[in-house]
Amino acid sequence: KKELADATAQYKEEIRAQQVELQANETLIADLQAQNRQQKEVASNMEANADRVKAELENKLKALEQELGTEKGRKDNLASLLGESKGRIDTLNQRNKELQHQVESLESSEKAVEYQLDVTKKELADA
Repeated sequence: KKELADATAQYKEEIRAQQVELQANETLIADLQAQNRQQKEVASNMEANADRVKAELENKLKALEQELGTEKGRKDNLASLLGESKGRIDTLNQRNKELQHQVESLESSEKAVEYQLDVTKKELADA
């Protein structure tokens, strides 16, 4: 009987030890589950923040692409205006050369007329 009582006491002691170990393991599991939930929340917040930053960057990229398109349009427009201005300048330069030639021709004609006038005056004076 004593052996049975000793064995029962030993089993009870082992059961208590296992219950204590089980309680410690359950506490550890609960702590790990809490950490896991916290890490999932942090990861979710980080993911949401990354999505927000990505969306902001995509919006900024779109705005910059639109601005670039506008600037390219302005550049093309300015290049067209510059081409037109160069054409006008070339036309004006050509017209200026023509007028200069006409002025030179008129000055030459004026000198010839003055010379002829002087000759005629001299002839009239001598006659």
